[in-house]
Amino acid sequence: MIGILADHDVELQARLIWAQFSERDWQLMQLSSLAMVADVALLPTASDREIWLACQRADLILLTANRNMRGSDSLESVIRELGNEQSLPVLTIADPERVVFDAAYRELCAYRVADIALELERNRGTARLFIP
Repeated sequence: MIGILADHDVELQARLIWAQFSERDWQLMQLSSLAMVADVALLPTASDREIWLACQRADLILLTANRNMRGSDSLESVIRELGNEQSLPVLTIADPERVVFDAAYRELCAYRVADIALELERNRGTARLFIP
């Protein structure tokens, strides 16, 4: 079973999305846990490269709002350089502020994460998926 790693830029949003279902429900949807960057022994200053590699090694899907391609260690550059057909996707929240203030949007995000997890084998290698 895999887990979710919340990038430091969306920790609140990740917790709110995770709270949409019970722990048991998430486990039934093939997601074991929600972790924060600090939980996986990464520093808040860890590069996108370090975070992406840690996720791939530990079977964690990265949840982020990061969309940039600035530099060789940017998330998009790392995905393009190192991603392959077995790579776990990166989930990018399309509107992170809306997750905080819009319960219906937050629920849609949670259902989208669940759909992706339930179809994980089909979603491997897709690089980046946007939620909701």
